[in-house]
Amino acid sequence: MPWRKSSLVLVCCALSMLMLQGCMQLIAPDAKLERRSSAPLAQESGLFYPLDIGNHWGYENTFTFQIVPSVGSPGDPSEFDSQLDVDVVGTEERFDRTYFVQRESDPQSGYQSDFLYRQDKTGLFNADPEPASVTASAARVSAIVQRQARIAAPSAKAAYQAALTRVMTRQALMRHAALGLIEEALPGEIELLRYPLVPGKSWHVREDPLFVYTVEAQEGIALPAGKFSGWRIRIESSLFGSDDRVHVWYGRDGLLELRAHTEGEATDENGNVIGKIVSDQVQALSEISLVKKNPS
Repeated sequence: MPWRKSSLVLVCCALSMLMLQGCMQLIAPDAKLERRSSAPLAQESGLFYPLDIGNHWGYENTFTFQIVPSVGSPGDPSEFDSQLDVDVVGTEERFDRTYFVQRESDPQSGYQSDFLYRQDKTGLFNADPEPASVTASAARVSAIVQRQARIAAPSAKAAYQAALTRVMTRQALMRHAALGLIEEALPGEIELLRYPLVPGKSWHVREDPLFVYTVEAQEGIALPAGKFSGWRIRIESSLFGSDDRVHVWYGRDGLLELRAHTEGEATDENGNVIGKIVSDQVQALSEISLVKKNPS
């Protein structure tokens, strides 16, 4: 599906660039985590996903992209890295339910994002993000684009910035799909995981727009944090292009890895096609500290 064919894709991806990782707000890079809680809630480490207050995950994020021009030779691929910290910091009430607050923070850019999870024997659920504090997300994307655009020649800088913004927006949409943070949805919850996880199991996370998760296999996976066992889940959507691919690995240690690949038309700031853009994003577990070890 060409990137410019569907206005729905453009609208949803523009929104995803603003939302990027849920409800965000700017914080100082060295700000300490605040524990949020309402009422006592039993720890849930006996279930599949480790939702215990005090759990911590660190991830290495690698984003690569390459513009292949219609005329001339492609340039070298560009790459930039970032670190993502994830902590379960407390609980919060919403929809008359109690959720664990899982906080993401980026020490380099200095933002944080909170989103809400709950779990029972049937699955893992994420509360739909509220449309608040989206300015921080847009500012982060803009800062990355401006920084990376310095490597482009002055005559190509505008087109480079436009193409990079589009592909980062596309990658943000894919990451949202993997984490159940698609903002184009009815109020309520996202069924992020449906238990038990078995090969071939498939469920609709969203109906409109359509998002489908399919469990492909349980496998060992080598990550910067060590070797883990996880379920490889394929994510498909009516918003993705024909060459887009998204996989995520979940295990009893939490989210292990996310891989997203996109291909599409690269256009300049005026919408003129200048070639093709190919990008890949990898979010890999680099450190982990769990309050309790989930049983295998």
